[in-house]
Amino acid sequence: MQIDWIDIVKEALDLTIADLGKAVPGAKLRAAVAKIAKSRNLDFPPPELKKFADFIRLNPQVFDVKWRRGHDILIVPQGRTELFDSVTSERDDFAKRIREDLFDALTKVFSGKKAPFYLPTTDSVSWLDPKDGAPPALSVQLPQSSKENEFEVRRKFLMSFDGSDTSKVAIAKSLETGADLKAFTEAIHSNGLSEEWHTFRFEYLAEKLKSWAEKHNVAWRDDWIVNERPSAQTATFPAQVTVSAEKKSLVDIFSVLNEEDLSRISVPLDIVLKLISSK
Repeated sequence: MQIDWIDIVKEALDLTIADLGKAVPGAKLRAAVAKIAKSRNLDFPPPELKKFADFIRLNPQVFDVKWRRGHDILIVPQGRTELFDSVTSERDDFAKRIREDLFDALTKVFSGKKAPFYLPTTDSVSWLDPKDGAPPALSVQLPQSSKENEFEVRRKFLMSFDGSDTSKVAIAKSLETGADLKAFTEAIHSNGLSEEWHTFRFEYLAEKLKSWAEKHNVAWRDDWIVNERPSAQTATFPAQVTVSAEKKSLVDIFSVLNEEDLSRISVPLDIVLKLISSK
């Protein structure tokens, strides 16, 4: 018997809209379709749904789509575009995040002895090695993360969110090995939980930063929380090493990044075109 996946996607969309009361992100809808498929013992994904966004795009008589730069697509049943308005423009265009240098200081796992220090006089972060001497006057060491800590934060997220059993099992499985964070990141994306994870992690890091500031009598600065979404993420490297193009290769630089660091890097279009033209 041939399976009508359009009807299944429509059913998943209606159920998710009834639950959310607004337009549905593509990843969340795909996760809802997978849940229905599993309940009916259907193999998922079928060939036509391997590229889910393309499947939605090729059925404009069934679905209306809002494409968002830097965000997941939003999907509603055809003719119900008023549901797009339920997703606020602030949610579309902005995302609260910890300022890049502070975010790296709170999350980067570095195998060496360098540690992040905050310099109140310049409102900046430096990665310093004790063997290079005492840190600058008035500088305060920031709480440094570890692989164990990063996994613990993700376990707390698993315990906190009210998702489907399928999503919880997938995330729990991704954390079993404790080897790297790639499996967790993939589980978050495939189960449509990117927004939930971002919100949880932001709140966790913001509270950690506030506690650190209070403990060390460091004045809180509003610009530590950035409200605009950057057009491109820039990698920040430990110890603020000056990288000479003549002496350092990109391989050396990227060797200090983990899978999640790499996923946050965007390459400007002009660089991509330059690389293509050089082939």
